[in-house]
Amino acid sequence: MRTSSWIVLLLASLACAAGCSKTSSGPSRATGNSYVAAAAFWNPTGNATIWRTELLFDGKVIGAANFNPPGSAAELSGTIEGVKKGTHTLSIRIASQTSSPTTYEVIYAMIVPVMSGNETYEFGSVQRSVATGESIGYSFEF
Repeated sequence: MRTSSWIVLLLASLACAAGCSKTSSGPSRATGNSYVAAAAFWNPTGNATIWRTELLFDGKVIGAANFNPPGSAAELSGTIEGVKKGTHTLSIRIASQTSSPTTYEVIYAMIVPVMSGNETYEFGSVQRSVATGESIGYSFEF
């Protein structure tokens, strides 16, 4: 296994150990609560193509990572305050990369409550070719 993939898988395992014990189709009580969103992805070829990537919740940047030199994997997180019931989107945007389009694989994407009482929301792994400025997104209901 390549070093970069080992690191990404280790980070995914640690993140799940910290807050993935419960899963559901969405948090049971979301009004007025705070959550942490997190995601990790990589270039499965191992090539370092990522200059900048952003984590968005409903189109707003809540986390970002810059690489110099470019990276082959990224882990992003950000806090979401006052989440209301309704339809939402969690997205990973490739803001800048060395070649476009490039195929990336999302290792994990999740939303975890800051305080107990709500369930963790996990999204499935996906592999997709993404051009610069495009996103890999997950739409869901709270």
